Amino acid sequence: MTRGFPRRGIVPLQVFETTRCTSPSDCLPMTDLTTKEISEYYNSNEIADKYTKDAVKGLTDKEERAIDRYFHNDRGKVLDLGCGTGRTTAALIEKGYDVVGVDLVDSYVERARSMLPEPEFSVGDATALPFSDESFDYVLFSYNGIDHIAPEGERYQTLLEIRRTLKHGGLFVFSTHNHWFSVIFNPFSLQSIRETASFWSLNLHPRWLLSRYKRDNRIAGGPIPIYYISPEKQKKQLRACGFEVLDVVREQSQLRRWFDPFPYYVARKTA
Repeated sequence: MTRGFPRRGIVPLQVFETTRCTSPSDCLPMTDLTTKEISEYYNSNEIADKYTKDAVKGLTDKEERAIDRYFHNDRGKVLDLGCGTGRTTAALIEKGYDVVGVDLVDSYVERARSMLPEPEFSVGDATALPFSDESFDYVLFSYNGIDHIAPEGERYQTLLEIRRTLKHGGLFVFSTHNHWFSVIFNPFSLQSIRETASFWSLNLHPRWLLSRYKRDNRIAGGPIPIYYISPEKQKKQLRACGFEVLDVVREQSQLRRWFDPFPYYVARKTA
């Protein structure tokens, strides 16, 4: 595998490894416990069974809109990063793409292979992808998979690795948790008030309060550490890592679009 290095104009990874964020005050370094919690979460039978059941659901509305609008070459090569048990892989194959599925969890890859024998699947780490430079026309990292990567320096490394493996002008589509969703609630819904209160009660410790990682109890199998970021700061990260942001695909309702729980970003690799 060849390893790329940031070109001129792209923020060096060392900056992020030092601060774990775009500025030293944005967050606190994560501990090994966080990585352990995330690993245990994904390797649990409960979550593996959930992803296996979800594999037949196909693309979400936002995924469908982003792919149909921006993936123009239906014979292009797609890296389905964080493919899980093959939900998005199967849908991309149906659309005519040449798809390679990669996931960190070997049991998920085994389940994907058993359901989809044709595409190539492999176990891989998003921070060190086992592919040569400029291997793919498109990269899809769906279902907020990037938000489970910790600490934050590793998340930046993932963005740089995705850029490295994309061809010139290649597109990256992914979703991430919207920070603004974590601070709003429906004042007329007792359940919404309880969920929001419970969420913040888990994050009052400075380790979480001052970090972009929050312990989230609204996720199946939670609470686990999840990365939250506002759309504007996510765009800034992408530009720092050598991407041009083309679109943010959100809820279609004008009232809900700014507080969409996890918008999808469409970004192009720049020169």
